[in-house]
Amino acid sequence: TATCNVANSAVGSLVNTATATGGTSVDSNPANNTATDTDTITATADLSVTKTAPSGTVPQFSNVVFTITVTNNGPSAPTGVVVTDNLPAGLTYVSNDCGASFASPTLTWNVGALAASASATCHLTAQVTSQGVPIVNSATATGNEADSNQGNNTGTFTIVGAAPTQAIPTLDRMALLALALLLGLGGVTMLMRRRSTGST
Repeated sequence: TATCNVANSAVGSLVNTATATGGTSVDSNPANNTATDTDTITATADLSVTKTAPSGTVPQFSNVVFTITVTNNGPSAPTGVVVTDNLPAGLTYVSNDCGASFASPTLTWNVGALAASASATCHLTAQVTSQGVPIVNSATATGNEADSNQGNNTGTFTIVGAAPTQAIPTLDRMALLALALLLGLGGVTMLMRRRSTGST
């Protein structure tokens, strides 16, 4: 009995052959002196996903940036890794920086092959459209190979939409000049009225 470790990078079939020889004696049937065992290598990996955001409270109608990270904990290097994110009610898709496609309400990120211990990251930007209700957003990773621990394939982050921020109106340079001119003219008009009233 021989116990061996299969390399993490091994693919396809594992073929192992053993041959017996008789030394100085004559073998009457040498055709059966060799035996071969062939096994199909089944790659296994452990994909895990984490999802984070800068804050759990975001003003309504503001954007939130989710960071989605998929990691291959090994031992094999999976192929065809895909991360999907179904945006729930309360979030409207804006953009992403990883080349993912979006068909409402699902973001599909084709990661491809991911080596053991390697990670890939995608930033998903969405607008918060609801207020006061928890918004649970999850991303899930799958691959072509068997996953030894599917319990960590999904990353989740929950946010709550807060009262929208009120923008403080501002004036540009031309508007400020116009306002100053208007105030100046108003002051001159009031001064002239006072003088006119005093003279009478």
